[in-house]
Amino acid sequence: MAHTILITGSNRGIGLALTRQLLQRGHRVIATCRDLAGATELQQLAAAGSPLLDLQPLDITCPASVQALAAHLTAKYTALDVLVNNAGVLNDGDNRSILTLDFARLTAAFDINVVGTARITQAVWPLLARGNRPRVVNLASGAGLISTKRNSNFFAYSISKAALNMLTRMLEIEGRKQGICVVGVIPGRVQTRMTNMDAPLTAPEVAANLAVTLENLQLTESGAVLDRHGQPCFTGTFPDGTGQPCPVGW
Repeated sequence: MAHTILITGSNRGIGLALTRQLLQRGHRVIATCRDLAGATELQQLAAAGSPLLDLQPLDITCPASVQALAAHLTAKYTALDVLVNNAGVLNDGDNRSILTLDFARLTAAFDINVVGTARITQAVWPLLARGNRPRVVNLASGAGLISTKRNSNFFAYSISKAALNMLTRMLEIEGRKQGICVVGVIPGRVQTRMTNMDAPLTAPEVAANLAVTLENLQLTESGAVLDRHGQPCFTGTFPDGTGQPCPVGW
């Protein structure tokens, strides 16, 4: 069944590859990024004339930009089936230790990785509530798993991604009231600009896995932190919104 899917940060890396993959699979994709004019590859997709692609500007750190997108979606679509919160930042640079904490970088990471994700999710929640088996997929990271953290490197990215796990958890509790599945998905280390292309996985192969995972997500999995294949990344459990054991990223 075809879905209507919103992806943030669609201009490169996983977001771009997932946009391509989902279009190929017959889904309608609202692909967003801050600078549409500079998103060459997205523009090329649009020029190919796919009726399933809707390119829209979005800066998740800007409330006005988020509200403008929400207004567009409300006017054009009756519902949204999937939100993929892919937009994120790794801005630690060479300042990688918690003992040399750069508060400006930490604040910026939170603004994008946590606050921005919450902002866009809140804005489109009413559309998700009307969706077909609605799902929210937050792109998580192994760096944000408290249970497996063994160093103090990449402090801003790691702390913000751990906070994203808590956001996922709290959205899961609210989502169950309206039948909205909310999960975190850790794609693995992927060859993107964020990793300086130094990683074992390519964006297209990860996107192929993610597409299948988001298509198959069920409400019973809500609250979990999964890998790109849809398998739990944590062996412990925590009671979900209904009191049932639920795997979480701690």
